[in-house]
Amino acid sequence: MALIDEIARVVGSANVTVDPDVLARYANDHSFVQPRKPTLVAWAEDQAQIQEVVKYANETSTPVTVRCAPRSGSVRARWICVRGARASA
Repeated sequence: MALIDEIARVVGSANVTVDPDVLARYANDHSFVQPRKPTLVAWAEDQAQIQEVVKYANETSTPVTVRCAPRSGSVRARWICVRGARASA
């Protein structure tokens, strides 16, 4: 199964994008790491979805970056940037 299809299976196709403008916005953060455009960005709705995406990424050696934002006094993951192992960045 293709990377995008598998991630969409986990989080729902409405929660996955490959839009170039969105990918560009998620290409960097406030760290010292050089920006890299992800293959896709997915928005998880709960911890179980994040765990399943990370498990899939581990099994396929696919790099992921989980980013989070504060929500109601706690920090919860909001989106996942996935860069396919063989996809051009």
